[in-house]
Amino acid sequence: MIDYLMGAAIFVLFILLFYGFGSALRRDAADFAQNLVVGYIAHSFLIAVTVVPIQVLELTFAPALVAVSAVAVVTASYTIVVWIRHGLLATALPLRRWLAENYFLFVLAAALFLIYLLQTDLILNNNNTDDGYYLLKVANLPYMEDPFTMTYGTGFINLDSGFNTYHLSSVQTEMAVYAYLTQIDPVIFMRGTVNIFHYFLAAASIAWFARVLGESTKRKVDSGKYQYFASILLLLSFEFRTIEDWHILAVQDLWQFNSAMWFGGAIVRVLGILWVITPFLGATRIGWKQIAQVAVIAVVLVSKAAAAAPVIVVAGIAYLVAFAFTSSARAAFGGVLLLAGVVATGLVLTGRPETNELIDEVFLANLPNPPVWIAVAFLALAVVVFRTRQWTRLGVIMVVVFALMAVPEVNDVFETASYVDFVALRTQATGYYTLLIAGFVAMGLFVAVRRVFVPLQCAVAAVLALGSVASTVPVYGNPLVTYAFMADNPRLIPAETAELSERLEEMADGEFLDALTPEWVEMKTRRHYVASIVRVYAPHVHSISALTRFGTTWQSDYYGWGLNEQSAYDTFIRTPSEDAYRNLEAVLEAYPVDVLVIPGDSFEAYKDRGAFELVDQVGRYFIYRR
Repeated sequence: MIDYLMGAAIFVLFILLFYGFGSALRRDAADFAQNLVVGYIAHSFLIAVTVVPIQVLELTFAPALVAVSAVAVVTASYTIVVWIRHGLLATALPLRRWLAENYFLFVLAAALFLIYLLQTDLILNNNNTDDGYYLLKVANLPYMEDPFTMTYGTGFINLDSGFNTYHLSSVQTEMAVYAYLTQIDPVIFMRGTVNIFHYFLAAASIAWFARVLGESTKRKVDSGKYQYFASILLLLSFEFRTIEDWHILAVQDLWQFNSAMWFGGAIVRVLGILWVITPFLGATRIGWKQIAQVAVIAVVLVSKAAAAAPVIVVAGIAYLVAFAFTSSARAAFGGVLLLAGVVATGLVLTGRPETNELIDEVFLANLPNPPVWIAVAFLALAVVVFRTRQWTRLGVIMVVVFALMAVPEVNDVFETASYVDFVALRTQATGYYTLLIAGFVAMGLFVAVRRVFVPLQCAVAAVLALGSVASTVPVYGNPLVTYAFMADNPRLIPAETAELSERLEEMADGEFLDALTPEWVEMKTRRHYVASIVRVYAPHVHSISALTRFGTTWQSDYYGWGLNEQSAYDTFIRTPSEDAYRNLEAVLEAYPVDVLVIPGDSFEAYKDRGAFELVDQVGRYFIYRR
């Protein structure tokens, strides 16, 4: 319970800090959503420029601890000074009005988290084992001698001499500092607090985006109505397999919005284009101030995920084209030159046919999806009806974004910036997310001046939320049963796994311990991947079974560990027999495994033959030590 209370307190502190900092930078405390996003971006920029060099130089955790703490102190101090000096409290909304204009953002974040709790498949498989990097980095970083050369899933040092692009992402290190200073459970912090906050941040970003577009029209929309446009996020929360089966949307890694919004990369995918264009939709010029602001946003997006590069490229080019053709004749000529330059660059660059084929498959997969075409229709209608610079630019931006991905030869620029297939596909997903958001905002603005707008939006949100819950039924069954399962595992990780991790760390006693654990066990008719997450509370344990997922290193005693060795262990725990034991015994003789974890008592008959003794039992897991 204390971890939940602490998580709630951190959530509130995040909101106060980022909103306060954004208000201080803008010298105006009235617009909560915009100030929150601006403050978050500015704070993240300071974190990036101080933490990324520490990671690239592969220093210890101490400098990162100092850097993140210093940024927090500087940000908070600046905020307090500016609020007092400029009397910003006078510009802030009264509490009652503030609640009325922003309460839905909180309701929406809570609803999205409740929907997240239904994704037991992704929770149990640790987001397709990606948590073996992102979550374990947050959990283990403060306790490692060489924190930035660590393979977090296994606990071994990574001595690869190549440049590690993950060093460009500072978000996990930042969160590791907060978790370390507060001593909050890292799983509850990331899967709970940070997850909810990122949903909240996404909702605020859409509210700001909607306000910029709404205020550009002649419609007198009450400021409190913009919060409701964020309910489009509920559509994105539909179960990732069902959302394709129901012909709603088909893009790469839909599951990350369902279960991994706390990933830095999820922010890039959902908000990347919005952040690049929202502050500048109404700009009348591009000067050094605007260039500096874009540079800050670009640094922040890369600090969330290095894969943000193509998002920045396509959004940046699209905006420049839109700006050129919605400004002066001279600017339009510049736009023609820019387009010519993009085409020429595409002709010179070598294309990636395999990437192009995958991108085309997604475009084709979305042709029969009605929500995509509804979004296109309302966006086009808004451009024609509202006839504002902001809406025209948005329409041009969306056309150029997709053209940069779809037009042969021209798309070589996008493919080169993406450098690998999955990055290109995730950038395409960002384009579709932005299209659905823009279409929903356009649709809402047509009825925003009517009294029926608020009850209508609440009804739409309720339908989408119920639809999202219903979308989990074909995959997970009765939602009430799923919630009961999660209630039995309040740490957002199976209780047995958490206890096993803590027991192994206790056994390690500050020294590294080589543990062979199941790659996965069946739980709730799903696969729960144990080896990739067992180090979450055990920074001094080497997870040997995770080597086949995260790779080995020549520095360890397990350089030769591969699928054959892992198979010997897996075969024994699945179908124990004399032959299976002999194969396992050969592996145990060849490698210095300290601890053997067996789900069940099948090893009892063989433990003495391998000089192993039973030291404890945690749930289904029998723990043997050599």
